[in-house]
Amino acid sequence: MEYRNAKFVSEMAIDCEINHPIYGWIPYTLNPEDTDNTVDNVALRASMGSDIAEYIPLTPEEVEVLLATEARSNRNLLLSATDWTGSSDITMSEEMITYRQSLRDVPSQTGFPHTIIWHTKP
Repeated sequence: MEYRNAKFVSEMAIDCEINHPIYGWIPYTLNPEDTDNTVDNVALRASMGSDIAEYIPLTPEEVEVLLATEARSNRNLLLSATDWTGSSDITMSEEMITYRQSLRDVPSQTGFPHTIIWHTKP
C-alpha cells in the first residue's frame, strides 16, 4: 500500500496518508491496538521501515494552546446550537440568556483550559 508523510504521534501510533483505491490520498492512523482489518497494518508498517518522522512530544505551552483551542471550539458549538433562540420572533428566556453568557465566560474561568465548568442547557 502506498503511504506518505508518516510520523510517530505517540510511542506506538503513526499518522500518515494512504492512497485509497477509491478516495485517493486519505489520512490514516496506524495503531497496533486497532482491531479493524480493513488495512493490513502489519504490512503497512513493514513497508515504512525507518521512513517515519520521529515522535516529538508537545511542549507544555503547546498542550495549553491545544486544550484552549479545543475548549473554545466546544464552546462555539454549544453557542451555535442555541443561536435560534435569539431569532427576532422568539423571546429568549432568562435561563437561556444566562446559559449563553456562561458559555461566553468559559475562557475566563479559573483553571481554564484544564478545568471547565460546563453549565447545563435549559
